[in-house]
Amino acid sequence: MATPKKKSKKTTTATKTAKSTKSSKTKPASSTKRATPSKGTVARKAAPAPTKPSPKKAAPKKPAASKPAPKPAPKKPILPPTNDEIRARAHQIWEQGGRRQGGEKENWLEAERQLRAERGL
Repeated sequence: MATPKKKSKKTTTATKTAKSTKSSKTKPASSTKRATPSKGTVARKAAPAPTKPSPKKAAPKKPAASKPAPKPAPKKPILPPTNDEIRARAHQIWEQGGRRQGGEKENWLEAERQLRAERGL
């Protein structure tokens, strides 16, 4: 069985200097150099950073106030024709038929059928 190689504890000077330069790289902002403008250009000052307004909890937006839709009129129940309505229609049928004798029952049934059809029953 092969034995694994042991890592040497020796560190090179290059790795020591790399570690030390990492910690010394952070310098204060005042010591950083700015690029100098070339001839014929004008140096400009940097614009100030925009400030953000303090976060406020915004109220949820409500939809634009619109008139509520009118409520439909309550539906009236569809009732079957009354005897008075049937009688009046049967009389009309009798008159339109030439006032014929003996057809009262047929006129009544026809009047009832017409009124129910008009009401969707």
